[in-house]
Amino acid sequence: MKRMILIFSHTFTDVQKRDAIKNLHIDEFVYLPQKLQNIWSHLDPKAEKLKPQLIPLLNYIKENVKKSDLLLVQGDFGATFIVVNFAKELGLEAYYSTTSRVYQEKVSENGTVINIHEFKHERFRKYE
Repeated sequence: MKRMILIFSHTFTDVQKRDAIKNLHIDEFVYLPQKLQNIWSHLDPKAEKLKPQLIPLLNYIKENVKKSDLLLVQGDFGATFIVVNFAKELGLEAYYSTTSRVYQEKVSENGTVINIHEFKHERFRKYE
């Protein structure tokens, strides 16, 4: 059984799920326990170092992720760097979702600028 461990803060879409099943042969999707998800989604932007905040997540990976599992890692650049490097040290594969993006700027009648960002999943790409 091949699992994808979801280490990210966005909504995992049906398009992403279908792509992972079809192209990465994923059988199961594993969300982080809520405590770890809260850590990942709310990293302290004022902290000088991130690694101390990530220790519980790194321990979870070390204790719960198997060599056959894949990690989907997206988030804060520094935290992503730490987690991907840690995963590679353990011999694990980490991926991220690539997207095409469409940007629109609209000015409302009252002069307010409205920015609209649309993201469309294209594929998963392995961190190398």
